[in-house]
This record gives sequence, structure tokens and C-alpha cells, in this order.
Amino acid sequence: MSLEEQQRAKQGVLLAIGAYTMWGIAPIYFKALSSVSPLEILSHRVIWSFVLLTVLLHFGRRWRSVRDVLHSKKKMGYLVTTALLVGINWLIFIWAVNANHMLDASLGYYINPLINVILGMLF
Repeated sequence: MSLEEQQRAKQGVLLAIGAYTMWGIAPIYFKALSSVSPLEILSHRVIWSFVLLTVLLHFGRRWRSVRDVLHSKKKMGYLVTTALLVGINWLIFIWAVNANHMLDASLGYYINPLINVILGMLF
């Protein structure tokens, strides 16, 4: 394994640890906001994610990619569909945490990849 591959592997491990840490802290954060409606929490996530993405696109000079996607009906269809599915997923997760169904939600997130693998093998 080359030095560059080793550095990329270390970077991947650190990013994975960061992602799992944020994923583990999210329920604590949502529980602290239990007095706020899940839809309002989700709305803030969408709005602030949009702001962050806009800043990243600006500094990365990737607006041409955005324009290309906006002009493709097929890509826009995929984008809208996946955005709705992710939004619904997060809304259910936030609701589950605030309604004391964290164990149920965790079990669902654990079982879902297993079911996806089984369906992938079958179809």
C-alpha cells in the first residue's frame, strides 16, 4: 500500500468516526429540543443545510454542476425523490426520539441494511 493510500485510509477512518460520533450525538440533541415540533427541527435542518451547501458550492466554484442538474428533468426527478425520502426518514427519526421510541428507531436502522442486502441478493 502506497503512502497516499495509507493517508486516504486514515482520512476515511477519521471521517467515519466523526460521522458515527455525530450520529450518536444527534438523539441527545433532538431530545434536548423535545419542546420543539419535529417538523420545525427538520425545517431548520433543511434550511441550514441549504445555506451550508450554497457556501460550499460558491467556494468550490461548482455552480455549473448545479445548472446542469437543474436542466435535466431525469436528474431533478431523482433529486426531488431522494430529498423527500431523506426528509421523511429524518422526520420519523426526530419524532421517534422525541416520543421516546429511540430503541425502536435504532432497531429499524440496524435491520434496514440487512434487509437491503437480502433484497439485493434476491433481485
